[in-house]
Order: sequence, then structure tokens, then C-alpha cells
Amino acid sequence: SDVCSSDLSTVEACDQPPQYVGFAGDCDDLDEMRYEGNAEVCDTVDNNCDGRRDEGEACSASNCTTHEFGGRVYLFCALGVNWHRAQEVCRELGGGGYYGMISVDGAEEDAFVGDTIATISGGDDAWWLGLNDQAVENTFVWDNGSMATFRGWATDQPTNRGTRDCVQTRVAGAPAGWSVLSCDRTNYMICEELPR
Repeated sequence: SDVCSSDLSTVEACDQPPQYVGFAGDCDDLDEMRYEGNAEVCDTVDNNCDGRRDEGEACSASNCTTHEFGGRVYLFCALGVNWHRAQEVCRELGGGGYYGMISVDGAEEDAFVGDTIATISGGDDAWWLGLNDQAVENTFVWDNGSMATFRGWATDQPTNRGTRDCVQTRVAGAPAGWSVLSCDRTNYMICEELPR
């Protein structure tokens, strides 16, 4: 149904088969927007068939760099925004419906986040996670509504006093690890590909 064909699927026939295309270089015959040379778009799909998703300039309008882990795309965005604006930006990327704020599900993903932050900024900056207890004090849930089963709290955290309802992470400086802060504070942000 698209304008290209896969090099991996050929048919020898006397007559032109249905859905015949005249040239190869495609990575998905069912999606006309996926072919070699196509522009990459901020939509979690490998639009240009190079084996990477949302790379290069695709999501750079939001000052984000793309990284992949566990088959998912993550956007580390060096935007100084409060937690609520981070939530909005993640949801709006790529036209909406592709990304949400990150939910860290285990130690391996937490290590990936820490390593990536250290590579991007040296680790001294704070980055918003999607974790918060805005609805019920001391009941931490992710931006996607799921309960937090893994937590990478820094020493003496969570210190959940007053308006401290949103969670940040740091890999250097004090405190290293997750900590609870006011949602109005300005930090960088991390978005994660939503399940489809």
C-alpha cells in the first residue's frame, strides 16, 4: 500500500503482482510513511528506515535528545520548566499521543536514566520524573496513573512536606537519587514513549 518495497520480499511472475512497486528500499510495506530517505518525524516510528526512531532533528524543536532503552524511545529535554509544563510538553510532542512523562519501572531503567543524564549534563542538573503524590499525600503514582512499584529515593527521601508533591532525579550533587519538591520548581524533563 505504500510507494516502496522491501528488498526482503520479492516475487517472480509473468504478470505484475497486486501491490507491485517499481523500486526497493522500504522497511514496512503496510505504512506509506516508512521508507528510506523519508524525513524522520517526532512520532516514535522509524520513518526513514535507518533502525532508529525520532533521531536527529525530529524532536529537537523542544530541545530534546533521543535515546532508546528496552525497545522504547525516551526524550531528555533540556528545558527549564515546572512539573505541570513538563507534563504538557511531553503530551504535545509529535502532535500528541506519542509521549508522556517518564515512569521508571526498575533498577535497570533507573540506571539508564542516570547514565544518560550524566552523559548529557554531567549529572549535576535535576530532571523531572512523572512521579507525584498530588492527589493523595504519600501515595506516589506515575503521570500515566500507575502505582510506583520501584523507587530510587535519595537518602532521607521522600521529605513530603507542604507543597512538595513532584519527584525529580539527580545523579550528582546533593541529593543524588529521587527527591520530592514543589511542582513549581524549574527542572529539565524526561518523556517516554507511550505504549501502543
